[in-house]
Amino acid sequence: MKRLTMKDVHAMNMTELALNQVFVRDARVWYRKGPEDECSVCDLILNAVKSLELLPFPLYDDATDQEVDDVMQSWLQFGEKQPEGILAILYRALWAMAEVRERLKLYEDAMTLERAQELAQAEKDGRLVVLPFCIGVPLYEATGKGVREYQVEQHMKHKQQ
Repeated sequence: MKRLTMKDVHAMNMTELALNQVFVRDARVWYRKGPEDECSVCDLILNAVKSLELLPFPLYDDATDQEVDDVMQSWLQFGEKQPEGILAILYRALWAMAEVRERLKLYEDAMTLERAQELAQAEKDGRLVVLPFCIGVPLYEATGKGVREYQVEQHMKHKQQ
């Protein structure tokens, strides 16, 4: 199955662009308008406030992300019936979408869907074993003559008979 999270905007079709329209970079959430056009979600909201002429707005162009976040939190009280509420809902949805995308990206970076399905099936079949040691870590054996230390260098797969 194909990855859903991508970086190369020029290689994305419209669906892929929609799935990657928000992302996290430098601890901020960004909105991707198009291949060469990005802005922070906070700037997107501030520009929308100006365009909708929702004045007096309690913040200005140099507002911090935390200040915008605080105002959006308070604007949620307006719900979908007022522009302030709609912007607050949009802001929250974009943040949530970015969080979900980043979480998915971690999974996709760690392993393919096919590999995850293979491991899930192996576990279901009782074929998945988690070893109690790692390669390169000392392993100890207690015997009647004392304790012996071994260095685990590799694991071997045993073929079923």
